[in-house]
Amino acid sequence: QSNEGVAAPVRTYQDLLKNPYDESLFEYYTRAELSVVGLEVNTRPFGVRGIVSDMDISPDGRYVLVEALRRPFSYIVPWYRFAYAARVYDRSGKPVRTIAELPVAESLPKGFNAVRLGPRNIGWRADAPATLHWVEAQDGGDPKREAAVRDRLFLLDAPFQGEARPVLDFSLRYSGITWGNDHTAIAYERWWRNRRSITRAWSPGNPEAAPKVLFDRSYEDRYSDPGDFETVANAAGRRVLLMQNEGQVLFLTGRGASPEGDRPFVDQYHLPTGKTTRLWRSEAPYYEYAVAILDPENGTALTRREANYEPPNYFVRNLRTGALTQITHFPNPYESLQGVTKEFIQFKRADGVDLTGTLYLPAGYDKERDGPLPVFMWAYPREYKDA
Repeated sequence: QSNEGVAAPVRTYQDLLKNPYDESLFEYYTRAELSVVGLEVNTRPFGVRGIVSDMDISPDGRYVLVEALRRPFSYIVPWYRFAYAARVYDRSGKPVRTIAELPVAESLPKGFNAVRLGPRNIGWRADAPATLHWVEAQDGGDPKREAAVRDRLFLLDAPFQGEARPVLDFSLRYSGITWGNDHTAIAYERWWRNRRSITRAWSPGNPEAAPKVLFDRSYEDRYSDPGDFETVANAAGRRVLLMQNEGQVLFLTGRGASPEGDRPFVDQYHLPTGKTTRLWRSEAPYYEYAVAILDPENGTALTRREANYEPPNYFVRNLRTGALTQITHFPNPYESLQGVTKEFIQFKRADGVDLTGTLYLPAGYDKERDGPLPVFMWAYPREYKDA
């Protein structure tokens, strides 16, 4: 495979464009025109046409970020590595600023965590009226190159004049941000080769202040997974960190992997000290997890609970007192499977490798009475960096 006469190491992908006819079909079925639909007035064209791959309105409703693919297309990489442009428009459809115009990414360096150069992961800051954020690789996008800084985060405020300001560096590859306010945001970074994951708290309003590492772990280690920080919709309808005590207290929810199975939990996280307090943990025979924290002051959460003999339903749980109020009464949609049992088994392969599996047995099965049964087996190898 080659890129305009230059050697380009590329993975083998399925369902690529193969000829000009494929290009025409792709463009025909993906071209779109953005329109504004009013509640009391007729629909009007927004004025942006093209292969729109993404669009997002700023939290204050004054601007629209549009990402659109553009020619030339590629025959050796999928559509998400085609050339594209990211532009900001005002709500009348007038162009305000071009954030990125990137060529087709056919010649990325080899390896996982390889990324294209230029702005990527462009989006609106959830806790600000109209502030764009994006990251740019500082290592040439090459995971094999030694670099103290892999990615750098930039911010650009409306009206999008001048240069974007760098606010945060990443030693691994950027993997996301949960915004809170000018004092607190949570930044995530990962590295595939060693499965390392770093979570940091930092101050968007004071980028000179050193970020604080909250978690530094292997993302393959489910037992040590601290969970995800809970969010709440703000006045603009965007998800931001759920906080208490002027941002000193955050909340974590997770699956709670353990030797006896998953035991979902809700934790309170004290940001200044890093201390975690367990507010609630699901206990057998139920599997129950928090869908949302409804009122952190009173300790109530919306949960979804089920058991081997009970279909999933929703409850309001008081995390402090344990009081439970059922709010849905869905019947079992799979009554024919009632009584089927599930067991976690461990066994040794012929070559001595320890294996585990999940065994399902029919309702009422008795080993002595029914004897051996036919087995349908599904197996798929997984890759881990450690035992």
